[in-house]
Amino acid sequence: MKYPYKVNHNGVYYEAGQEVPEDQEGEREPLPFSDSDITFETEEDPKLSREELELMTVKDIKKKAEKLGFTITKVIKNDVIEEFLDKQ
Repeated sequence: MKYPYKVNHNGVYYEAGQEVPEDQEGEREPLPFSDSDITFETEEDPKLSREELELMTVKDIKKKAEKLGFTITKVIKNDVIEEFLDKQ
């Protein structure tokens, strides 16, 4: 097969337009890893800043608090933000 760009096939570079050999079924070497070998580091929710909380609605702040495992008892937004910051 010919490609209109430079190709690396089995560790060999082929220039654009150069014939690149095609793998026959069963000829491919197995990859040294599989998708199941890959693990991703998941970062816990970072602490929210006052500025980020001020951009959210009270309802969203309370949902976020619930997701993080605590309850907000205040009603007024400034008080809600203070309580969230104290508990997070």
